[in-house]
Amino acid sequence: MQKKIWIFVFNDPVYISNPYLGTGYNFEKDLIYITKNVFPDDKYGSIHPRDLMSVGAVLAHEYWGHRPYREEYLKDKALSTEEHSYHTVPEWEDECRASINASKLAPNLTDAEKISLIMDAIYRAKEYGQYIEMDDYMKGVLYGDLYGNKNIVPVIGRIRFVSEQSVEGVSREPADNIEMSEMSNESEDYIDR
Repeated sequence: MQKKIWIFVFNDPVYISNPYLGTGYNFEKDLIYITKNVFPDDKYGSIHPRDLMSVGAVLAHEYWGHRPYREEYLKDKALSTEEHSYHTVPEWEDECRASINASKLAPNLTDAEKISLIMDAIYRAKEYGQYIEMDDYMKGVLYGDLYGNKNIVPVIGRIRFVSEQSVEGVSREPADNIEMSEMSNESEDYIDR
């Protein structure tokens, strides 16, 4: 009988109390620590993929995106010194790779979860002044295939406005209550001249 190994650790006190730690893969212990930041953060209407990712997409990023590269991370740590942290692949590129691979490899992801993972990779590259040349897989996830199957879901909801200066909502006058300038009564058609 095989022994079942659990690699998910929920609400570890060290990870909860440290603002620099959160949901993530610890390659030294081969464990995925999960805290409350695993949930989507849609309170303020952000459109950033990391704010919109489902729990499944976040865990796929950690398990299918980072865990397969554990040996690389261990070798990098062995080559690192106190003064210099060695990385075979730059950290931002590793994050991009993790999201793309999770989108490709994780079973049972929805189209929306795959899209959020691909968009996460694109945003991460952009944050470091880089662009990703999309392959056919990435294009297919984002734009659909050549036969017209689009990964687009028309969901229309109520628009909420939040001020950048505070978390209080900003109310706006409906368009029909805004004072408009009146047209001059002296207007005339050019044809009548």
